[in-house]
Amino acid sequence: MNTDDKKTAADDPVVPAGSARGESGSGFEAFVAAHGWSGSTLKLIAVITMIIDHIGAGIVENFAVQYPEGRLFGLDYDGLYNLDMILRGIGRIAFPIFCFLLVEGFFKTRSAWKYFGRLMLFGVISEVPFDLCFFRSAFYTPYQNVYFTLALGVLMMICMERIKLTDSYRLGPGGSRALRIILASLTLIAFAAVAQIFMTDYYMLGIFTIFLLYTFKKTRLGTCAAHALSCTLILGELPALAGVIPIALYNGKRGIKMKYFFYLFYPVHLMVLWGISRMLGIS
Repeated sequence: MNTDDKKTAADDPVVPAGSARGESGSGFEAFVAAHGWSGSTLKLIAVITMIIDHIGAGIVENFAVQYPEGRLFGLDYDGLYNLDMILRGIGRIAFPIFCFLLVEGFFKTRSAWKYFGRLMLFGVISEVPFDLCFFRSAFYTPYQNVYFTLALGVLMMICMERIKLTDSYRLGPGGSRALRIILASLTLIAFAAVAQIFMTDYYMLGIFTIFLLYTFKKTRLGTCAAHALSCTLILGELPALAGVIPIALYNGKRGIKMKYFFYLFYPVHLMVLWGISRMLGIS
């Protein structure tokens, strides 16, 4: 597959995962086709849960650490701790949905390289707001924002698609398949190592999550199973399992066209949260 010449959803209507593979006649597929949720709806769910998570991490946690004897929203330290647990628990839903949408976007984009470039660009744009919001420093090098994790995921999938074309006549069909498995395994390990070394958000666990969703995307059931495995065995975040509901209801349609709104929302909302923190006296 040439990743630079793919069709967009507008060029070729997308069939939801599983609906063209013997599942189209099921009652559930018919229900999703009629009442399912578009990609933009899933993005909104991910964005809202992400904001909730970042309020906990960027405001509640920082306030509790700096003012353990203080009160915020009428809550003392114990109350803020419980509130933070609730906010962060809800926020766990966001990342696996973003990973799912990343994989969907990869297979629909005209140019995977441009997709990678956009993610890297907004990673750079978002780094200062990210550092200010969570680490109270304009340049905090030990940890990087999630755009870099997603960009590494796209680059990994580009490599995986190239590996699928690998064929060696000397090795025969079985040997070629073994070679592709070895190359794919080494690629996964390499990208996981890069994410871990540079400590991009979710580090190697984020790369493994993207890989699972990429590998099992052919059917709706496979995608949901990959999501569940990611949440439980990789990320270790049981509240994130709630994200399987919108993923299962995804109808394969783009929905409202607000691509750059979602790209820009990340750094903007981080700056807003940092501004609110400053108003609350959180340094």
